[in-house]
Amino acid sequence: APARLRAFTGRKTHLAWLKRNLTPHQNGENYAGTSCCTKTVCGLGGCGKTSVAVEFAWECENLFPGGVFWINGESDENIHVSVVENLTLLNINAEISEKIDDTLNRFLAFLSNKKHPWLLVVDNADELEDGKCPTGVKKICKGPWQRKDSVSKHGHILLTTRQTVKETKTFLKLSSDDCLELKCFSEEEGALFLMQRAGVKGNDLNQEAINLVKELGALPLALEQAAAYISALPIHIGFKTYLEKYRAVKLSLLKQQPVTALSIEAQYRLSVHTTWLMNLEFVRNKSPAAETMLNIAAFVPEEDNPIDIIYPILSELGQEEEESAHCEFDVASTLKVLCCYCLISVNEETNEFRVHKLVQEVVRESLTPSLKGKINNLIPMRWFDRIINIKCVDVFLRL
Repeated sequence: APARLRAFTGRKTHLAWLKRNLTPHQNGENYAGTSCCTKTVCGLGGCGKTSVAVEFAWECENLFPGGVFWINGESDENIHVSVVENLTLLNINAEISEKIDDTLNRFLAFLSNKKHPWLLVVDNADELEDGKCPTGVKKICKGPWQRKDSVSKHGHILLTTRQTVKETKTFLKLSSDDCLELKCFSEEEGALFLMQRAGVKGNDLNQEAINLVKELGALPLALEQAAAYISALPIHIGFKTYLEKYRAVKLSLLKQQPVTALSIEAQYRLSVHTTWLMNLEFVRNKSPAAETMLNIAAFVPEEDNPIDIIYPILSELGQEEEESAHCEFDVASTLKVLCCYCLISVNEETNEFRVHKLVQEVVRESLTPSLKGKINNLIPMRWFDRIINIKCVDVFLRL
């Protein structure tokens, strides 16, 4: 696993879940079956999935005498580099010039012969769609090598992904109980992380740190960037000073201090501004209606909002989107595109959605002034009247 994080904070319930569900049973064997024990951590880009996986690997390394292994699942190229690195550390001949299938088959054969429990982390496996998923991720998670008895007895796989729990469990044929959804820090966790990372001593939570956590939506990646920026300055500045500067310049401040990669990670993952740009590009290519829906969602309050509020605004922004606005099935399909990378979270029970405030910042920054103005003009006319109507009906029904 990558080096342990000295400033790792909180996540006690998540680590407890992983220890309960992804460690060997007392008899040293997993559940009877044809594949090894597989669990996933799903969540928004920058919410700390890799950090949780790193901490779990170090806390529980003694429970896996067969070894702890780490693979970057972003692409087949990164998988190949990771596998070669693992084989080299194991004193097994491997060269980057070899074919990816050859090195991966050799590595999986090595794991399948282990006689003691082992853990394999497949990190950043964000593409879990048949046409786009790296072949290496498919082979690791769904390949026939898992049918060997020793694999089902001793194998443990932890996969981290930006895909939703629903998409992940469908692709990997898991149950919802096999997928852990990771969200942003609590205010307390975020403030404690900032203080530890920036070297602020004291047992009491710093109110200025709490205020900064609120402004950054408690997103771990944004807090790491803020702490890295503060720590890198030649003179000390407080959280209050950073917060005032951030409010003045917004995302441009977060662009100045990307975080340090934990493993073989793409550069775009290392800052809030860029970690979602690839996702936005995916949405643009996949569905014009989804792009329009996300543009609208970037201007709504950061709270749970009824989905059907978007429909009239969506239909005002173009003929192509208007067709989607008239069909509930098409709207659901459009939302699915946005949910794929957790750009929007949807509460299926209440039919409401929410967007993280920093995702909104990134989307707003990517829009032209004319489109911003158009959406801003539509929202006051359509949005707040609809909110009032829905709230009134809700109150009436409750009475």
